Amino acid sequence: MEPTDHETFLQKVVRLQRLIFLALIAGVCVFGTMMMVIHFAAREGKGIMPDPPQVAGFPILTLVVGVVASGSLAAGTLLPNATRRQIVRHVAGQPAQDAPATRSALLTGWQGGNLIRAGLLEGPAILSLVLFLVTGDYALLAIAGIMVAVLIANVPSEASARRWLNAAEEELEQVRRSG
Repeated sequence: MEPTDHETFLQKVVRLQRLIFLALIAGVCVFGTMMMVIHFAAREGKGIMPDPPQVAGFPILTLVVGVVASGSLAAGTLLPNATRRQIVRHVAGQPAQDAPATRSALLTGWQGGNLIRAGLLEGPAILSLVLFLVTGDYALLAIAGIMVAVLIANVPSEASARRWLNAAEEELEQVRRSG
């Protein structure tokens, strides 16, 4: 069976999304490697600021990164549903289109949500690595590792795109019926 134009488009979009995610993951890993080399080779295992200010016995910079990372993880978890609801409302407010055009509009929302999620996950990982160089606090490496692991777990697939699109189409039908 030959794929439809929409299926081919979906496959291309997912492939591009995967490449973007993998590039972000690779970027964090390369940057992390550089930070480790600098930390251990040039800085002899010492942070630039080895005794950072502390709050309740914890380095304040590590606490800040923990809060930022937690917020990013929460936002990245909630984002797919929020994005879907927003794009469904937008598409529902437009003049009726044929099914392929509607799916393409919905797929654009899926793409945008994925890119924002990837940025939300990459940012704290990079911040963690920079502050590891500053403080030498290994907890920051753990935070960076967690963020990369979540990025890896969220690499888009055709199956995830189809699930998201199916849910969006169901919501769109409900909105159109009720509105």
